[in-house]
Amino acid sequence: MAATDTLTEGLLEEADIPAAMALSAEAGWNQTSADWQLMIREGRALCLREATGRPVASAVALPLGEQLGWISMVLVTTAWRRQGLATALVQQCASWLEAEGRYSLLDATPEGQKVYERMGFEKIADITRWQHGQPQARCPEAVKEAETGDLAVITKLDEAVFGAARPRVLRNLAARGPRFVEGPGNGFVLGRRGRRALQIGPITASDDATAIRLLDAALSTASGSVFIDAFDVQKRFAAALEARGFTRQRPFARMARGRPAPFGQVSLAYAAAGPELG
Repeated sequence: MAATDTLTEGLLEEADIPAAMALSAEAGWNQTSADWQLMIREGRALCLREATGRPVASAVALPLGEQLGWISMVLVTTAWRRQGLATALVQQCASWLEAEGRYSLLDATPEGQKVYERMGFEKIADITRWQHGQPQARCPEAVKEAETGDLAVITKLDEAVFGAARPRVLRNLAARGPRFVEGPGNGFVLGRRGRRALQIGPITASDDATAIRLLDAALSTASGSVFIDAFDVQKRFAAALEARGFTRQRPFARMARGRPAPFGQVSLAYAAAGPELG
């Protein structure tokens, strides 16, 4: 009998959040309990459990809009790695989403990209995580803090740019971190405070200058480390990050299975919400 035969498959529940946090903390990831709660409530959070009931592996399939599904939180504790658990869970997430008529997306590390390519995923965008230990900025006058009434405009713009509606995700982010808008639909930035750093994103803007002003608005709220997952195609935005002292931490490949790129208005996307949310 293989060692993996002793594991049982199930769904994560909110009572499992401390154990799920242990998995993401072991990997050095930035998620908080609030992130896990959001994904468990809105998605299908698979896990594999030891006989004691402790989750030792996880993956989340998060339906977004009518046609898209996001796969994330692919984690395996150290003792159970290199046994195919992550691949099996990702395949189950993708199969479940596709059975619902959705195509699957994810953000992959370079190591994960090789695995997902063998599963039929194709790269559609390059992303870089930028980091800073203590950025400083002032909020530009053209930008204002988003109010409750702005969420409808933010949601509509995000759907057009991201390619799927995710209002509950956006409302969750808007309640947990920086939230700024510029003009009547020119752009917005959201963010959330993570376990290790403030994660800024998504940033959607009509042009480079607007995106940079929104960046500075979000940075004006920062105290401590900041992560931003920026789309590599936005060269002027990357230059602005460098000018503010950000350094590259790691690359991600945005990958899709089941539908060719492009989707949404990719030219208006400057930063992602993070690999767990798209």
